[in-house]
Amino acid sequence: MAKVLIVDDESSYLHYISAHLVREGHEVETAASGEEGIRVGFTFAPDLLIADWLLEDDGAGIRVAEVLRQRNPALRTILITGFSSEQVREKAASSHVFCYVEKPFDMDELAGAVREALATGLPGD
Repeated sequence: MAKVLIVDDESSYLHYISAHLVREGHEVETAASGEEGIRVGFTFAPDLLIADWLLEDDGAGIRVAEVLRQRNPALRTILITGFSSEQVREKAASSHVFCYVEKPFDMDELAGAVREALATGLPGD
């Protein structure tokens, strides 16, 4: 299965997503901030990043994705957000984000996005 990094400053989402993906057989690491996500991502080298759009520390999950993609251009990213807007859609589309899922979400919805992201190429490939 895949290596998945989850970055979210809400611990309930980290635990909820992580537990589900581990049960599905994925190797999972988590981070509670953007900076931690970048540090973990450099050593963990995930196949898939699931990141919250808005993080409490210095910014956005999209920044984590952009930094990690410099090291791994094949990295697939799913953004999760409670603040869906045209800005989120535009930034996601221009940043090679596979998709975004709105909070609150059903785990089946996110799990389907994970399977699809891992089974297909990056946008534009």
